[in-house]
Amino acid sequence: MKFHFPRLFLPEVPRLEPKEILKLAIAIGTKPDRLNPEIFPFDIDNFKPPRSLEAIFQDIEQGQTQNISPLEWIHCIYWQHEWNRNEPTRSDHIAEIIWKTAENNPWLKRHLFWCLVLYYGDNQKHENFPISLLKYFTSYHSKTYEDKQVIKIIECLKQSYSSKRITEMSFANLLTPRQLFEQYYLPKPIRVLEEALNQVCSIFIELRKGDDQQERWLLNCLEEMPQQQEIEGV
Repeated sequence: MKFHFPRLFLPEVPRLEPKEILKLAIAIGTKPDRLNPEIFPFDIDNFKPPRSLEAIFQDIEQGQTQNISPLEWIHCIYWQHEWNRNEPTRSDHIAEIIWKTAENNPWLKRHLFWCLVLYYGDNQKHENFPISLLKYFTSYHSKTYEDKQVIKIIECLKQSYSSKRITEMSFANLLTPRQLFEQYYLPKPIRVLEEALNQVCSIFIELRKGDDQQERWLLNCLEEMPQQQEIEGV
């Protein structure tokens, strides 16, 4: 016995276009004032692939850091941990120069701070961040109040009771833990923020001085909590 089945005709798959990305590209090309160059410094029109690590490192050692593009900085920082294994002495020197360069390069500074927050705020799971850059972080000299606050956040994250330290700092600034990270354009480590919110009520009781602003801080923190966490906190 033979069976005959009709031929299946599938509809033509529609062509998908990355419309939102195209919109962003158009915005970048026509409205450069919309994007802060310290946050998004890439020149789409003059894009060039990154050079080799050796070429980038030579520029760093020779003081020619103005030749290094933001994409090359990312390439350098992301892969330096692999390169460090072969030349640890040279990598320490390069790491120290990178932090010195960051003092006058706002975008590089933000990127390094961002990586440090991810590293310390997520139980050191940001494995690709080079140990040499962690070691020479202390060579960075903060010049602004904002830098000092970011460094203070990073130092809090490095401590054993990091969530409590973050809660204390957010209380001192009358910002919720999430707002504290947002204010300085830092990533928001979920674990730390959740644990920091757990500390809110005890910190409020410990440090409050009957100030209306402090009471508003407590209410703002409670509003950020999931319902169950809020009930347990109170």
